Amino acid sequence: MIGRFHPEPGRLLGEIRDAAMDYVEHGWHIQPGTYQVHGSRHWHGHPHADGLEPIAHPWSDAGIADTDLACEVWTRRPYAILLACGPVVDALEIPAALGAGLTQPLRAADCLPPTVVTPFGTWLLLTSPGEPIRLDLAQQPGIGVRRRGTWIALPPTTHGHLPYRWRMHPRAVGWSVPSARAVQHVLAEAVTPAYRRSPHAGAAGLARLPFGQDGGSGGGTR
Repeated sequence: MIGRFHPEPGRLLGEIRDAAMDYVEHGWHIQPGTYQVHGSRHWHGHPHADGLEPIAHPWSDAGIADTDLACEVWTRRPYAILLACGPVVDALEIPAALGAGLTQPLRAADCLPPTVVTPFGTWLLLTSPGEPIRLDLAQQPGIGVRRRGTWIALPPTTHGHLPYRWRMHPRAVGWSVPSARAVQHVLAEAVTPAYRRSPHAGAAGLARLPFGQDGGSGGGTR
């Protein structure tokens, strides 16, 4: 059994639980992560937690695939919701300043991905797994790929009480993820010389797995 019941507002627990069950129902195998409670800067979920990370050691990318188990786990505590990259999706990480102009060209190319806005000034475009990042993109500041061996947080997870949120909810695209190659092609077309010179082009990235593996290429790790 994971954890004891934790005193958190029912609305918050209900929102997290419902989201976790929704992900599992659509084949996204998730894992609980550490979390913070309102008014505290401390992290909870396992001893010595000092940031957002999986509570399971070692981390498994198999995840929770049963909705009843997901309901039980996320009813007991407001765990973060973490998704391992590789089995189902990879995540193309880009600065938010670049992402704002991508929706229309992605839609026109019929490869609009579920998109997460992070608290770190980045967007995560969820795509098919296994595609390495193009060299021309890997050379751009703030752009990278999260692949097998890394994890991402899914809404409504928070970090420092700042939320991860959906820019494009997977429901809006039928819970499908587009070809990573197609999304990278559209992104490469959008990376203009003016953007490359922008002082806002670089951005902080996402946390790595506790053992430091990073299957991606390019910038944006921290």
